[in-house]
Amino acid sequence: MPGEQTKTLSVIAHQAKHDDDSFLFVKRPGYCDAGEPITLYANFFELKVGALEDIILTRYAVTITREASNIDRPNLGLGSAGRELKRQCIRLALQDARFDGYREGIISDHQATLYSVDPLPDHLLTTSFQYHTEHASGAIPSARSYTVRLERGKTLDLASFGGSIESEDTVSDQTNRDDIVTALNIFLGDFAQRQPLSMTHAKDKSYDFVNGSAQKELGGGLVAIQGFFSSVRLASGRLLVNVNTSNAPFYKPLRIDQLMDAWNQTSTDPKKFDAAKAEALQEFLKGLRIQALHLTKKDNEGKLQPWITRISGLAPMTDGQTNEKVEGSARSSSEEVVNRPRVGANPSQVEFYHKGRSKYVSVLKYFQAEYPTFSQKMKLSQSEWCVVNVGNQTQPIYLPAEACGVLPDRFLVEVEGWKLQMPIVKYANNRKPTPNKQFTTKWIVRGVKWVTPVTIPRFICVRLLDPGTTDRHQINQETAKIASAFQDKLREHGMVLSPNKSTNTTHHLVEFDHRHSVGGPFGTWLRRFVQKESNGSESLPFLLVILPDDNAARHDRLEEYCDRFYGVKSVFTLANVVKDRRPEILSGLCLKANMKLGGVNHVLPKGSLDFIERNDTMVLGIDVTHPKITSAMGAPSVVAMVACTDGRLAQWPAELRIQKGYSRQGAGIEMATDNLKGMLLAHVERWEKNHAGKLPKNILVFRDGIGEQQFEESFTKELPQLQAAFANLPVGQRPNITLIICAKRHNVRLFKPTQNDRMQVENPPPGTYVDAHITESRPWNFYILGHEAIKGTARPAHYIVLHDEIIRREAADRASPVSPVNLLVELTHHMCYLFGRSTTAVSICPAMFYAHLACERARCYMQDVYDNRITASLAELASEESLMNWQGGLQGRLKLQDRVKESMYYI
Repeated sequence: MPGEQTKTLSVIAHQAKHDDDSFLFVKRPGYCDAGEPITLYANFFELKVGALEDIILTRYAVTITREASNIDRPNLGLGSAGRELKRQCIRLALQDARFDGYREGIISDHQATLYSVDPLPDHLLTTSFQYHTEHASGAIPSARSYTVRLERGKTLDLASFGGSIESEDTVSDQTNRDDIVTALNIFLGDFAQRQPLSMTHAKDKSYDFVNGSAQKELGGGLVAIQGFFSSVRLASGRLLVNVNTSNAPFYKPLRIDQLMDAWNQTSTDPKKFDAAKAEALQEFLKGLRIQALHLTKKDNEGKLQPWITRISGLAPMTDGQTNEKVEGSARSSSEEVVNRPRVGANPSQVEFYHKGRSKYVSVLKYFQAEYPTFSQKMKLSQSEWCVVNVGNQTQPIYLPAEACGVLPDRFLVEVEGWKLQMPIVKYANNRKPTPNKQFTTKWIVRGVKWVTPVTIPRFICVRLLDPGTTDRHQINQETAKIASAFQDKLREHGMVLSPNKSTNTTHHLVEFDHRHSVGGPFGTWLRRFVQKESNGSESLPFLLVILPDDNAARHDRLEEYCDRFYGVKSVFTLANVVKDRRPEILSGLCLKANMKLGGVNHVLPKGSLDFIERNDTMVLGIDVTHPKITSAMGAPSVVAMVACTDGRLAQWPAELRIQKGYSRQGAGIEMATDNLKGMLLAHVERWEKNHAGKLPKNILVFRDGIGEQQFEESFTKELPQLQAAFANLPVGQRPNITLIICAKRHNVRLFKPTQNDRMQVENPPPGTYVDAHITESRPWNFYILGHEAIKGTARPAHYIVLHDEIIRREAADRASPVSPVNLLVELTHHMCYLFGRSTTAVSICPAMFYAHLACERARCYMQDVYDNRITASLAELASEESLMNWQGGLQGRLKLQDRVKESMYYI
């Protein structure tokens, strides 16, 4: 076992061996030419930037300040409100007449950066104005004043950039290249940013509300609008724009009471409106931008302007600190509220002390007195919907829901690709499965035995019932048939059971409500089951658990029971899925069962995995899962690392760790800088137990879940953590490490022209890869389509090699050297056929798939934190140190029973 002495290795020094010392990551060793050539289209446009010799851009950093006020509101935590305010402030500043003559040469992201073709004179670097929303033509007299300041930064010479594009061999300043690409992306989005009433633009995506964009009703007061994504990309010898469709949900332009009603109709019981539903409604509405329908204000020119504001919540009991009256609203006071409102209270239930009248007044009475015509028209006296707070908890401003209106808020590049041959999977005795006639990358396992089936002396089928279920006799008979059919299918696939059916399987009906604690009915049954069956032994019967529905909270709690509290290996399914006892469904359950029990389902022919088959290479998968935006304050991210135990890539135990540290609520911490060393050492210890104490020669790492802007951070922070696990060993004895990023959340799409009409396109065949034309020349990266899409447009996986000590060495160290690019592409493609619980090729290599599943299982254990039922106290949130101590205490939630922790419990 290697020691745990902490020592950061010099990553940059190793990279100095590369030909291009200015390039941080491993340089592309060549291009792939394995397989058959294929002509493809990609969703890119070539960007012709014209003559660049005379264009020099000047960058300006934008800061926005607001005039001081004694009644400034605290930060509401509405990030989108801040983004919209910045966007409108920059629009207003550029409308100043002093920018005439310069405005046409200015582009901006309307947040923090501005570029100008002509250097701006000093008198334009500071602009002050009275703020108004994009829905108003001018500011009201009492409007707040803002100041936009521009700080001159570096200049960008597009002439040198143009030269580096035209030649793949030209090495230009990488920082300058990145800055100019950023400027070009800002240029693409600038038009949408300048169209406040018809378009919105965020993170390279634009949506048009006016000009006939495709829309689809989603229910619950939401509508999906189709927009587009665009991004400038450097490619081999040219500049491309990646364009793809993008869909996003928006609130429908309704009154808030109508929106509330539409939302409520999607619930399981529309007639019931309890505190839990009110809390959910509050989360649904929080941050929504609205227009007050009962009130307008006059601007500096006397014109009526709408009152635009945002909902911060409903009316919880914690609201109110002042009793100041705000025109057109009802403002409450915590010292003087008579009827302290519950969350979801309506206008007649929320009362406040009206200072001018020296008495208590409800929101309803206030509106009836101040706006009688509006109140009568909207029938406020009959309103049962919640009032909304458009202020904040310190200074709440209540409006009836009826007084609020919602504001809505074919020239493809031809590329050359290659088609790899599909490997043939094999089961026991080298038997091949039956091909699926509909999909080329799917197969049928009827009648085949697993390569290494596991013996199951006994299994128990548990059918969970909702409280009050009446037709128990029929359900009992149906469950008995399911258990018998599953047992027959286990035998069919070679999973040996006791020859006497009557002694090796039983079934039980157990009530379960996910709101129960560990001591609930199912927990009680499971505890007694473990006590009865263990008898001092470490092995327990295997459980097949049948759920009545797909209730996520119930499923998460059950998985937690089995893994954390009782150490029972189990497979879950739904009653409506398994009741017909279809062979393919039962075989799928057997696949999972065999893997969880340590077996091997299928393998690839000899040679398909090249050097991995020597059984001296550990393959790792790393992924990180994050809390939701609605999760508890301080809720941490969780990192998962899976690792294979042998050269067949069949068994992948997992390690889970809490990512300690402060992050914006819902954002989480992506980079696993503090956990990777310890997690890798745990996997190495497992490896040594299975390999007579020997260390792996190679460690091939696949990292998921990060964007291009984080590649350098992974290279400079995560890679040293992996290397530090072996820092105390002599250099020649340290395992070789290769770090590869696997990206699937991107916007690149590949299309193949049909045989009869090149203007018509279809999905490329599985095994298609592209590593030229749409990729930059220096980084070693490629796209590969490992799977066959059931419907829609298939998305290829994008692999980027950041660091390599394995592939090039293995390609050269043989009697007949091979291309390292071909070696990696074919190896990655073949891995897609080794996802053990499936009978089809998958879109990414299994290391990534398993790491993602391990993350999802961690979310089961963290559900009360991620669902905001448990949160850090104010004292624990007061400092990063105290917060990290609280987060560290959550590590116990990821501790599993010994009976399951070494297995693939998470699949």
